[in-house]
Amino acid sequence: MKKLLSFVFVLTFSLFFVFASSYLTVSTEHFDIIYKEQSSVMAKSLYENCERIYWEVSDFLDIDVNVHIPVVISDSSNVLNAYYTSWPYNRIMMYDTLSSIDYLAVFNDSFLSIFKHELTHALHHNNVGGFWKFIDKFLPIASPQ
Repeated sequence: MKKLLSFVFVLTFSLFFVFASSYLTVSTEHFDIIYKEQSSVMAKSLYENCERIYWEVSDFLDIDVNVHIPVVISDSSNVLNAYYTSWPYNRIMMYDTLSSIDYLAVFNDSFLSIFKHELTHALHHNNVGGFWKFIDKFLPIASPQ
């Protein structure tokens, strides 16, 4: 049994190392931007603008939430999309692809506009306290496939 557990540990650690080593991370005051090399253009754009967007949304909502949120940029989708979830921890998932949706074409930079939208969800959610924060722990959150 001990050998089996050791084997599972080594295998899990090895897979984690291979997976984690293919991602890069840059950090700002409020964000860890996690991306692969092929998404470096989007990561750079987000890195240069995320703190400005954070303060715009925070000022607009008139809230002072001090959070640190990982933002994962993935190229695993053919549709420009994103989501925020707090389960099992705060994070924003962004899909790095060109938009084929006409109504997103009105934005100068769809990627940053979508990030701003998801950040609004994140800051609002993290500003909720008391009873609603307690209830949120029991509500299932479905993440898009």
